[in-house]
Amino acid sequence: MTVDIDNLLTLPVKERRKIAERLWNSLSPANSISKEEDEIIALLEKRWQNIQSGKSKTYTSAELKKMIEEERNKKKQCACA
Repeated sequence: MTVDIDNLLTLPVKERRKIAERLWNSLSPANSISKEEDEIIALLEKRWQNIQSGKSKTYTSAELKKMIEEERNKKKQCACA
């Protein structure tokens, strides 16, 4: 049987990943991905899609530090009042 790898490379990333996993798992049962790992991969793929589509916002470390500091200051002000 011959496989046209160039055609496989035109498939969407998700489909190529599934094919790659099945091929990898066929080499050795020790290579198989657990259900938990598969769920984590699915969650990470969803998060990545949300970032790429703009549904999720990303922050730099400086922005995140500033947000945390602002939250801490709010809590301090509420505790003092």
